[in-house]
Amino acid sequence: MEQVLLGSTKIQVSKLCFGSLTMGPLQKDLGLKEAHTLVEQALSMGINFFDTAEIYNNYKMLTPAVRAGAHIASKSYASSKEAMDESVAYALRSLGTDHISLFLLHEQESRLTLKGHYEALMHLVRMKEKGYVGAVGVSTHYREVVEAASLMPEIDVVHPICNMRGLGIRDDTLAGMLEAMKRTHDAGKGIYIMKALGGGHLRGQFVEALSFARDIPFAHSCAVGMSSVEELLANVAVFEHRPVPESLLSRLVSQPKSIHVEEWCKGCGKCALACPQQAISVVEGKARMTEQDCVFCGYCVRECEGFFIKVY
Repeated sequence: MEQVLLGSTKIQVSKLCFGSLTMGPLQKDLGLKEAHTLVEQALSMGINFFDTAEIYNNYKMLTPAVRAGAHIASKSYASSKEAMDESVAYALRSLGTDHISLFLLHEQESRLTLKGHYEALMHLVRMKEKGYVGAVGVSTHYREVVEAASLMPEIDVVHPICNMRGLGIRDDTLAGMLEAMKRTHDAGKGIYIMKALGGGHLRGQFVEALSFARDIPFAHSCAVGMSSVEELLANVAVFEHRPVPESLLSRLVSQPKSIHVEEWCKGCGKCALACPQQAISVVEGKARMTEQDCVFCGYCVRECEGFFIKVY
């Protein structure tokens, strides 16, 4: 597995980053033993970079990666110094470590959002200076944030959405996002992308989609969600420029993602407020999904107190 320096940081990461959202409670909800086995196999195949977030609620699943000295990236919605301090402390405590390689502001939407989170961002910078955090970054679905980050010395790493069809980019086209990513890369920032498979919409073009993400010249790494050995083997094969066995590929392609809302949904609307893609609305007292806009992140699941929403 190829490894590269993440921009101007001193963090050397595998080109393939293990996206842990899919194995956590918001999606597949693997048992702890099964998750540890999958993480250990990923480590044995050369993956040393694992992406998570406070909202994923899966820190315990990544403890084998921490023990192996792998790089962990986490994210928080915290906007104040106090809230960010709690988020980082919780991550370190849950992961069983005193240092985390990357910590990011989660899902920044605009320059205005960045301004509103500046206190938390500066606290991350101070925690980096104290050695608790290795690098500071932002995750986003917006070109505007990628461009803004290129001009901010406080930000070391950007984690933008990017895939071969531009699915999930909220404020521009794929071409626009790529242009912003190049500018940010040239400014010395580390870039690792997300949603290379468009949240599952590009599963039918699995090899083409992952190859596109792998070959973006100004993306250092690519986080791909994994919740099974089959997904791990196929992802590694593509990132190592090896063919994916046809039998394995056919199994993956035949398992498209979907989201289901139970008929007894109460229509409270919390899921719609939590959806970063604005893919949920409340119609006649029930949550309704626009699946072509959904990236199957599962954030709506976390807000559903009655567990009426399920991601498969």
